[in-house]
Parts: sequence; structure tokens; C-alpha cells
Amino acid sequence: MSIRRWPSGGSEGAEAVLWRLFQVLTLAGFGYVAWQLLGHTPYRIDIDVYRMGGRAWLDGQPLYADGATFHTLGGIDLPFTYPPLSAVVFAPFAWLPLPAASAVMTLITLVLLVVSTVIVLNRLDFWADGPDRTWVRRTFVAMAAVALAVSHLEPLRANFEFGQINVVLMTLVIADLVPRRTPWPRGLLLGLAIALKLTPAVFLVYLALRRDGRAAVVAIATFVAATVLGCVLAWRDSWEYWTTTLRDTDRIGNSTLNTNQNIAALLAREEYSETVHFALWTAACLAALALAVWAGRRVLRADEPVLALTCIALFGLVVSPVSWSHHWVWTLPTLIVLAVAAWRRRSVALAAATLAGIALLVWTPIELLPEHREADASWWRQLLGGSYVWWALAVIVTVGVVVTQKVSRPRSPEAASPAPESQALHPL
Repeated sequence: MSIRRWPSGGSEGAEAVLWRLFQVLTLAGFGYVAWQLLGHTPYRIDIDVYRMGGRAWLDGQPLYADGATFHTLGGIDLPFTYPPLSAVVFAPFAWLPLPAASAVMTLITLVLLVVSTVIVLNRLDFWADGPDRTWVRRTFVAMAAVALAVSHLEPLRANFEFGQINVVLMTLVIADLVPRRTPWPRGLLLGLAIALKLTPAVFLVYLALRRDGRAAVVAIATFVAATVLGCVLAWRDSWEYWTTTLRDTDRIGNSTLNTNQNIAALLAREEYSETVHFALWTAACLAALALAVWAGRRVLRADEPVLALTCIALFGLVVSPVSWSHHWVWTLPTLIVLAVAAWRRRSVALAAATLAGIALLVWTPIELLPEHREADASWWRQLLGGSYVWWALAVIVTVGVVVTQKVSRPRSPEAASPAPESQALHPL
């Protein structure tokens, strides 16, 4: 048996030295980011609400009835907006002091960002040959990407500042739909994500594009089973949520706020009448759906399933009634997939979309809209203030136009082995 060594001289020796340097810098950078996030544990308002929702369920207090709100340490009264099952899941946080709960949520989020990024890199067959083992290379690349994203990209920073659950939901979806094979029935984790927060239901569109009816059935069945469990554990709250609260979109917050980045917010800031707003929103959402389906089908034919998944994620963000900037955590895998596709296809358009996304997420032009006075802003501020929406739509269009042909890619051993029919989405 031969053992591959990286000699001290020549190009391989230089590569080995650069690789070790990259590892050291990555560990230092990731450690610094972790220390910044965990060493100070600032107040994170959403984990505060999650804790109080869990405590309300444990104490038998109403989550939604009679306009129930929770008085946060930040001095703001906020409602619990998730399905009752989420309160059950959040109950363990109620047993922790707020600083400890914030630290736990921060650590979970940081770890899952790395995990989800590694899964994406694996599916892309990124860096299939080089120093060290494949999983080691991809883990370090993921750690470097996460450290940079958390430090500089506004949606990731905001997600940590609020103590949000979005990365958990994203990881459930990625772990379920991205790998070539899974040890569980595909669709199981997606169904759980939908039960915790309804918005991941948009990824049923991806399964429809893949013509994977089995996974869609599993996802829907899991959602129903988890929701029934929530009804058993919190039947009064479940009745209130599914019959009344779900229709009350005003509970979620002021839709005109600059951090609300979606089609509905763009229209709300124009202060149209309710009838005109609904008509324009419906037409725009249908147009966005048509774009996403068109682009998704084309990139799937080009053997780019992860790119298709990110197109559906961006579509879901722009059509959702509420998409706060901290919901846009899908921008990290989107930028990674775009960058890899741009390199492999030598595409200037994809590279431009990647760089534009990085610039927008770092510069954050949404702040050009004056907070709480968004509707009074000038037309150019309104235009730039909706930059996340315009970028997402531009990415979908660019991907649909450019990614039309298969390209060769390096194959790692795990990609070369066939997936069992019971575990694979489709033979790829």
C-alpha cells in the first residue's frame, strides 16, 4: 500500500506549507469570531422571546390568546409568532438563565453554519484532491467562510445579534435535500422544519422540480405528525394558532421597516390601498414563482441541484410576507455555490452576481431607508433600500440564463459511489 506524502521541497512542499498556514489562520480567525460571539453574550431579544414562549408552555400560560405578548428585558412587548410545537422545543431554554441560553443558541448556530457549509461543499465536490483528507480540507474551508461571513455579512451578523433560529432551519433543509444520500427518509427534516416555522414549506417547490414525490410525501407526513404532536402537547394554543393567530399578520411587526426585505415591504412603503397592494403583490409573487421554476428547471438539467435549491430559497425570501434581514442566512450558501459555479464555468456574469451580493451584504444599503420613516424616503433610497430583493431576483435570472450546460467537475470518492435507490433523490 502506498502512502501519499507531501515532501518538503518542490511545488507539493510549498502547497503543504501554504495549507498548514491556511489551517493556522483559519483556526485563529474562527476562534476570534467565536470569542467575540460567546465571550461577551450581549442581550439577544429573540432568544428571550423563545425562552418566555417555552416557559409559558411549561406553566400552562397562553401563547397567543387575547393578544398575548411577552415583556422582554429590552423593554419591548413582543408576541410569540411560531407554531406551538416551537414553544415545546424551546422549553429547555426556559430552564437556563438568559446569558446561558444566549450562549447555547450562539454556539448551536455557529456549529450548524459550519456543518451546513461542509454539506454544501461536499455536494459541490469542492477541492476533491489535495493535502490532508477531503473532509478536513472542506471543514477548514467552511470554517474560514463562516468566520468571514459572520464578521462581515449583515444577515449573519443580525441573526447572531437577535439570537434567531434561522440557521437551525436552514441546516435542517440542507442536511435533508443536499446530500446524495441520507440515513433517514428524505423529506423528514424538511417536514420538521415546516412544523417549527411554516416558511420552509417553499422547498416543496424544489421537490416538485426534482419530481421527487416520495420525499414530498415524507415531508408533508412529517409536518402533519409533528403538528399533531404539538396539538397533543398544547391543544389550546394549537387551536388558537391554527384558527386565528395564523391569519393575523399584524402580529409579526411593521412591514414597512427597512430590514423587511421582500416584495410585500417594497409595496407597503409605497402606501398603496389594500386592494392595489394585494393585486400587485400577488402578480409579483406569481412572476417570481415563474422565474424560480424556469431557472430551477434549467439548472437541474445542467446538474446543479444545490444552485437550484438556493434559487428556491431566494424565491421564498422575496415572496414571504415578512423577511427580516436576519432571515437571509441563505445568502451564505448562495454566495458559495455562485462562486464555485462562476469558477468552474468561467462565467463573468456569475462572478459579477457573487461580487455584487458580497458588496450589498457588507455595505448594507438597506440602511439608506430612514428607520420608521421608510415610506417618506426618496425614490432612489426606496430603490436601493430594497437591494436584497433586487439582488435575489437578479441571481435567479442570471443563473437561469447562464447555467444551461453540464460541466465536468472533480469527483471525490463519496461522489463516485452510487447512492442506494431508497436514499437518493435521483441518480445524478
